Amino acid sequence: MDNLDIGPLVAALQNTDSPTSQLRHYPDFGLPHYWYEAVGRHDPPYTDEEESAVIEAKKNDPPAADEVFDNIFLGNKGAAENTDFLVKKGITHVLNLASDTTLKFFVVPEREKLEKIGIELKEMKLRDRPGESICEKFRESGMWMRSCLQSGGKVMVNCWQGASRSATIVLAFMLQHHKMPLIDSIKMVKSKRDIRPNNGFLKQLLLLEEQLTQGTKGELVDLISAKGQILLEKSKEEGFSKFDEIGKYFKKQIWKSFCGIQSCCNVLNALECTPAGKDRDNLYLESDFWNYEMSNVLEEAVVRRQGMTLAQCTSMLCKCSGVTATGYRTDQTSFQEFKDQVEHIMATKNKQMIINYHMETLGQLAGLRGHISPLAAYCRTDNMALVMDVWPETRESWVPLERIWSALDTFDGATEPPIKRGFIIVTKN
Repeated sequence: MDNLDIGPLVAALQNTDSPTSQLRHYPDFGLPHYWYEAVGRHDPPYTDEEESAVIEAKKNDPPAADEVFDNIFLGNKGAAENTDFLVKKGITHVLNLASDTTLKFFVVPEREKLEKIGIELKEMKLRDRPGESICEKFRESGMWMRSCLQSGGKVMVNCWQGASRSATIVLAFMLQHHKMPLIDSIKMVKSKRDIRPNNGFLKQLLLLEEQLTQGTKGELVDLISAKGQILLEKSKEEGFSKFDEIGKYFKKQIWKSFCGIQSCCNVLNALECTPAGKDRDNLYLESDFWNYEMSNVLEEAVVRRQGMTLAQCTSMLCKCSGVTATGYRTDQTSFQEFKDQVEHIMATKNKQMIINYHMETLGQLAGLRGHISPLAAYCRTDNMALVMDVWPETRESWVPLERIWSALDTFDGATEPPIKRGFIIVTKN
């Protein structure tokens, strides 16, 4: 990460005003004003005795939390440990990032009192150090926050000061779940609360943004980028785009193992199919999918637990009114046949394609595994296809067709014995 240029991020932090100045900004980090006062008004480093003085001074630091995005608050130690303050703010969920009591600077919310009044507490052990791998918590924290917000909650993320660890987690959430450019997120949050993630955290955020927009192998092109929009226009000019049809109804999955369900819904709605017995105004919805007489194909509990295979997704689609679906494993076809099918589907009315692939092989975030999403367009000039990724943390991206094939040509470990993944052609009858 040494080659990452965080200069523009640091400048944005320094040049964006906050309602209240809470920090002394340094080239590498932000220091709370009360620290500076408590140790006799001199810059770091501090002795053990001076750090003890800081801990004592913190007792006089009032609880504070600021809403930096819709229903997302950044708070300090005082806020997390003051249940009455949380109730007054309407907080329903608390993410405490400073729960390691073996360290000097820790935060201990009133767990039993929070449980009694219905405030959910989640805790993580993170240090405010440039070398701390805070990126390892991006996925877990982001998915938890997303779930809390979807339930109508108000989330407060706290550390000791509410300026570095907590700000980093919120910025990562904005990157992954709201597709907001990092520098814009920094300016937005800084305009609501004085923050300063340390430089190591800024580098990890910048690396996350690069991986989301370009992939871990540098081959992905974010749909919302300038290049992504050029590729989309090219695909339309060439006559290989389904984007307008599928984009009109596109939604990300809600339940973590429902990528196949949400992909089916996106494709069926794009084909203007209607659930049996419903008016055309009724769309296929992930939340209602098992009301469409699907239980005799595959039990909802099974999909909730382990997702679905290519064959199971194909069977589900065949059960839907007005469409036929055919699945192809990569060991039943070839790359050239796949490429021909992509061109054909993207150029043909009343047809859609769904792919079953391995996300990390595609070049997405490390640790992501098997997945299902629709294709929405093909740019013949650049030989790239648009994957309308339904996973909430990752982006809809243009991917080289060879890379997509490599991600399809992997084994699905959910089957016994493991079999190859592939693609599904869905045709409206």
